[in-house]
Amino acid sequence: EQTQGSIEALKAAGMLDEVVVVSGNGGPLDEENFADGELDACISQPPGFHAMVAATVMIEFLKGNEPPKLTYTPTVWCMQDDWQETVIPWEVDETWVPVVENFIQTGKLEY
Repeated sequence: EQTQGSIEALKAAGMLDEVVVVSGNGGPLDEENFADGELDACISQPPGFHAMVAATVMIEFLKGNEPPKLTYTPTVWCMQDDWQETVIPWEVDETWVPVVENFIQTGKLEY
């Protein structure tokens, strides 16, 4: 919402084309702003995928398996020209479990 407010203020001031607009979440509003050509870049940090990573590690720990010493959650830079291929969706379901498991094991985000 903060990025949306910035975009609206820049549009009202007639300055949107003069400023590079970058967001820090990659959520649904960012996708809309990319589609409208009003967002230049974002860091995609989807809470659903991050929660799946945390839950998967916790479940493995509760099963008695040794968790990784350090588990990263992904952040992906998305640009105006590649956001449709690079943004990590905020909506995830059980089909993402293998993606999460692979990410935890390899550190590579492949989806």
